[in-house]
Amino acid sequence: MRLARFLPLALLLLAAPAAHAQDRIAYANVELILSLMPATEQANQALGKYQEELAAKLRTKEEYAQQKLEEAQAAVANGAPEAELDGFRKELARLEGEIRGQAADSDRKMADKRDALMVPIIDRLGEVLRQIAKEQEYDFILNGVDGSGTSIVLFGREDRDVTKLVLEKMGIPVPPEAPAE
Repeated sequence: MRLARFLPLALLLLAAPAAHAQDRIAYANVELILSLMPATEQANQALGKYQEELAAKLRTKEEYAQQKLEEAQAAVANGAPEAELDGFRKELARLEGEIRGQAADSDRKMADKRDALMVPIIDRLGEVLRQIAKEQEYDFILNGVDGSGTSIVLFGREDRDVTKLVLEKMGIPVPPEAPAE
């Protein structure tokens, strides 16, 4: 009978360590880390050049359309026959469609190029975060700030902010205003 009375207490004591076990959680400012990575700067420069190339092609098409519009306006001023004006209308409509299509295509190409350049950078960052999680025995490392600069971690102990550790592990100079580890 005594054993039956102490059995629930014994089970409770045995279960207590599992109930008190907590996940180890850290956080990092991924946006800051990415902004300080030299590879990100290189990717941004490459994207800037690519955007200029795409814009130059689009500008050429727009300038040609503007030239055709001026020719059409001159034809109207000179009393050109309706058949000639219809030709201008069709040509201008075709050019407008091409310009819209080229602009949309440029946007898609920029997104594809951004992905191609950023995926290896993000993969490298993820690799370093996994190494730190393993070495420091963290169960989770959260991104402390979302893409718009809004803090996701509303409160976190400073000793759980691994931003500085990530930068050091990647060989990136830590700016003085970087969060302490």
